Amino acid sequence: MKEKAKSKKKSRIRLLHQYYSYTGFYSFVLGSLRKAVLPIVLFVAALWAIDHFLLDIEDMLVTVTETYSPWQVLSIFFLSESLLGLVPPELFIAWAGKSAIPFLYLFKNNNNVTGNTEKAIENSNYIKERLSNYFTIDQRKSEHEFIIDLEEFREYNITDIDIAKRLLDYSFHPPTMSWPKLNAIMVEPTESESKEELDRFIDAMILIRGEIDEIIKGEYSLEDNVLKNAPHIFNDALDWDYKYSMEKAFFPLDSLKTYKFWPAIKRVDDKLGDKKMYKCY
Repeated sequence: MKEKAKSKKKSRIRLLHQYYSYTGFYSFVLGSLRKAVLPIVLFVAALWAIDHFLLDIEDMLVTVTETYSPWQVLSIFFLSESLLGLVPPELFIAWAGKSAIPFLYLFKNNNNVTGNTEKAIENSNYIKERLSNYFTIDQRKSEHEFIIDLEEFREYNITDIDIAKRLLDYSFHPPTMSWPKLNAIMVEPTESESKEELDRFIDAMILIRGEIDEIIKGEYSLEDNVLKNAPHIFNDALDWDYKYSMEKAFFPLDSLKTYKFWPAIKRVDDKLGDKKMYKCY
């Protein structure tokens, strides 16, 4: 069997070699390399000469960063790319590396990395404080994230997976699950989230806690409830067979009636279904 497999592999390589030879692939690659080597060598040599004999590129980037605002540098980049492309984009990449403001944060009010870090920590602590009366918060030290321990709900057949799937109904991508603690979710809001979005997430989690309480009180069975059946897809409405209303499933928040992300598929055996990429409509 091994010899047969080796023989097949050799024949494939031989066929590929014949194909590349016939189509001129090899000559094309060699010709491209010949044309590219000289310009690359000249460019690197020129860059080295400028850096050592004319000006210190490192100092130049620092000077640009300290002298001009991000908006001014971006304006130059925009005009250059829109008109003639005279300024190489690599210079702007180098500038971004020297700037205290990465590109992703240029449009924020905070003008430094420290400010963005502080904002992320502030957002995390805000959500943590608001949810501390509804969920068990893991007491390990945290900065820009915190952990909600869901182990107390396991006896009611509720796990982190159920919370994550239900959050899809609220138009939220689920947070990190079961790490670094099993049967828990790690909430990690970024500095870019607005107060309105944070409040919307908090409202969703509080309502989910209410849905958990309904199960604990016996209003819904441990196997057939709004959490176990989540996420609810649009096609569910065509053949509704649940003991709760469509509004409870689809629009638990009034804001979802204006804007809602509809999950495309339901869950299928959770991780098993995800790994095998099953589709369920």
